[in-house]
Amino acid sequence: MSQVIAGRYQLLEPLGHGGRGTVRRARDRVLGRTVAVKEVPLPPGLDRAGLERMYDRAFREARALAGLDHPGVVAVHDVVRDDDRPWIVMPLVRAASLDRVVIEEGLLPPARIAAIGLDLLDALRAAHAAGVVHRDVKPRNVLLTTDRAVLTGFDVTAATDDGQGGTAAYRSPEQHRRQKATPVSDLWSLGATLNYAAAPDDGLRSVLRGLLREDPSRRMGREETESLLRRIADGGETGGRSGRGHPLPVVSRTGRTVAFGSRRADGGGVRPRPDGSAAR
Repeated sequence: MSQVIAGRYQLLEPLGHGGRGTVRRARDRVLGRTVAVKEVPLPPGLDRAGLERMYDRAFREARALAGLDHPGVVAVHDVVRDDDRPWIVMPLVRAASLDRVVIEEGLLPPARIAAIGLDLLDALRAAHAAGVVHRDVKPRNVLLTTDRAVLTGFDVTAATDDGQGGTAAYRSPEQHRRQKATPVSDLWSLGATLNYAAAPDDGLRSVLRGLLREDPSRRMGREETESLLRRIADGGETGGRSGRGHPLPVVSRTGRTVAFGSRRADGGGVRPRPDGSAAR
């Protein structure tokens, strides 16, 4: 018989797995609905006090997310503690992730990328206003419904404030340096995510360069990014000049500069997958 957590959620098949936890389809036996449940991994080497701090942080940020009523953020239904670890209960969103769409359709045109970027900026604005930093913006955590892009996978379970949360290939330079992640860090990861999916285009390229600046203080802000993306989405910033130049440089999992858009990243490496692993 399948496992039941907190006496309520019957775990079914896995939906996805990453460094920040495994997500499973589950049955809510109280309300009779299907949900998604994320099992939070316990970092190795934490003592009881460290575990309690992790629980407190997970519950605090999950409560903040639960208070968000935003169409671009996957809601939190419940947070429970079972088997001495937290589990996050969310609605089951039936939509393809951005990485899956790119795999199946190829790189996306500028106007579509700009529209996705605007949706994600709006979602991040709401989260940041609630005091929540995502810490793990990446293609796999972007769901494309029939109406809009939706952001999921908030890393509410980072055990410490050292900034090392997130997926290596989409982690901001300051997170690589183990500095605390901030809303500006999310903007860098947004730029890397859009860069992963975007066909080469001169207008979009200027936006991504602004977001992918290594120095957070020089990084393009939310309002300027929104203004430029809106012009591209409306067809006013790109003249169809595509395929020029080289892919944009971004920081790899090791902190080295690589080019996401190339098949071989840094002359001998390979293009990162959306989860940070390598793909030839």
